[in-house]
Amino acid sequence: MEPHGIDHIDEHRRHGRPLDQFTIRFSPVIYLAPIVLGGAGIPLGLGLTGSVTAILLGNVLGALCTSLCAVMGPRLGMPQLTMGRSAFGYRGNYVPAALTSLLYLGYFTVGTILGAKSLASLTHLPYVPLAVVVAPRAC
Repeated sequence: MEPHGIDHIDEHRRHGRPLDQFTIRFSPVIYLAPIVLGGAGIPLGLGLTGSVTAILLGNVLGALCTSLCAVMGPRLGMPQLTMGRSAFGYRGNYVPAALTSLLYLGYFTVGTILGAKSLASLTHLPYVPLAVVVAPRAC
């Protein structure tokens, strides 16, 4: 729990290192959906070289954007939500929040579908009951 809320945090009270972000950023990738989606380029005609290039380029661009935001917070001593409000205004965060909600909904849906399909093919049980079982665990 963050005891300071959106208050400025003095330099001597800040803690953590960039390496501490590893588990937070790495754990969502060890999940069925990114593995399946990462391999989808080859059967869709992109080929191995094109797929690897697209994955690497996407990861580099995503890491660059995320790292810029992650560095700004500790340097300014404020949470990223507050920084977003200063850049976009109070109502300007509505669009990124709506897009993020769609992203989470899609992530949940893909995880549920892939998990239920995988279990159905492994156990030969019907898909719909397995989707009901997998859905709460996909988040």
